[in-house]
Amino acid sequence: MKMNKKLGAALALSMVVGATTTVPVMAETTNNPEKTTNDTTKSATDLRKDANTAKAEYDKATAASKKADQDVVDAQKNVDTATDKLNKAEGELDAAKTAVTEATQSKNKAKSTRDSKEEIANQKELERNHAQDAVEDFNLEEETQKLIKENQEAYDKAAAKADREQTNLNNANSNLTEIKGLIKARDDAKTALNDKRAEVDKFIIDHDMADENDWYNLSNEDYDTYYQLSLDEFNLDNAYKEAAKKVNDFIEAKGTLEEIESTVKVLKKQLKEAEDARDDIALNKAKAKLEDLKGKFADAQKAEEDANAELETAQKAYETASHALEDAIDTENSKDNKVESLTKALDKANTQLNTAKKEADAAKVNVEAKKAAYEKAEQKAVAAEKAEEALRLAEEARKAEEARKAEAAKKAEAARKAAKAKPAKVTLKKVKSKKKRTVKVTWKKAKNAKKYQVAYRRKKSAKKWTKWVYKVVKGKSYTNKKLKSRRTYQFKVRGLNGKIKGKFSKKKKVRVK
Repeated sequence: MKMNKKLGAALALSMVVGATTTVPVMAETTNNPEKTTNDTTKSATDLRKDANTAKAEYDKATAASKKADQDVVDAQKNVDTATDKLNKAEGELDAAKTAVTEATQSKNKAKSTRDSKEEIANQKELERNHAQDAVEDFNLEEETQKLIKENQEAYDKAAAKADREQTNLNNANSNLTEIKGLIKARDDAKTALNDKRAEVDKFIIDHDMADENDWYNLSNEDYDTYYQLSLDEFNLDNAYKEAAKKVNDFIEAKGTLEEIESTVKVLKKQLKEAEDARDDIALNKAKAKLEDLKGKFADAQKAEEDANAELETAQKAYETASHALEDAIDTENSKDNKVESLTKALDKANTQLNTAKKEADAAKVNVEAKKAAYEKAEQKAVAAEKAEEALRLAEEARKAEEARKAEAAKKAEAARKAAKAKPAKVTLKKVKSKKKRTVKVTWKKAKNAKKYQVAYRRKKSAKKWTKWVYKVVKGKSYTNKKLKSRRTYQFKVRGLNGKIKGKFSKKKKVRVK
């Protein structure tokens, strides 16, 4: 006899729970789920209350520990802030002392700088005059004709090289576009696979499955859903592997994305260099030479202006250095007082930090103790709840099995009665002849009839008929294609239930075509 699936699952659960808990089973003679066979043993409800109480104490200790940790963090921040302020103040004091020394040196240096800047300004004026003469003496037309004759062959070679570099760059850009497309397809496939895996993981969690193979207790509907999710994950995994293979095959054949991008960068640079080399011939080269001369003139002119500006700046710097020395001495005195005050503040912050650390350590020890007590109580409560759930499921399964047996007996009795029942009288619907030598008989389904017996005879004369011919058929129609044309036949039908026969229907006549 096959065991009811729900009963088998309940018994299996009760065996597992029985091996892991000492909580007694529920008495079979009571409807109270908290009543046990031993009144001195705590029920699952009591154990759950104990676990909840332990959890509350654990949470309270955890909160206190977190607050103590935060107090340490806050105290450390105060120490860090005080340290930063002191370091900053000491740096400012050192800077103030240095400023006094530098201000003294700057005052002495400023006069020497001013004198040298005047000498430089005179030299820059002479250089600007020479650059201006070079621009005025340059003849663009003559220089251009000269370069054309000298560089015709070089120009042709440079143009051909630029064309080759353009072709190489086009090919590299094509490879770059292709690998980017393959990588995007692979990444999209990976995203789809991860999304589907998340759906599978969520299903396993929602249905309390131990792992992906723990599907035996799923309902048929949930199993179908889980099977489809797993199949989708398998297909998406194959799609991702195929996309990844295409990327790897491309890389093996033509290189990685970084290598191709590097190649494109190099080729762009080479193309620019080739185009510049091509264009830097003849007129462009002559113009470039002229622009170079003009640039040198502009640079010389700018240098002269800068030299005059630097001379003016040097004079102002000397005056400023004198005032800065006086201010630096006053600042040094102020910074020294600030360092002394911040040193006392840092000592106080360190004392508060040490106190907060001791309190935080004590809170952590308390948390561990409360955690151990909670975990022990939770384990007992879970074991008891599982034991009670196993017994409840077993009782439900037993009742379901009894109901199934009762239903099966009821159906068997109905089938026995139906097997002995006499078929009802058949009602003929049509007896038609639409083709030569053929008659089709149809009738309504008769109650309790498993098969039907069709009887027919042919009219021999005005008052005589042939003997009845009988055919047993299934269904609700019968077609005879071997009758005699232009003859009259009678048909009747009755139901059969094994050897039990029902009454024949009324007879109907038909003229065969």
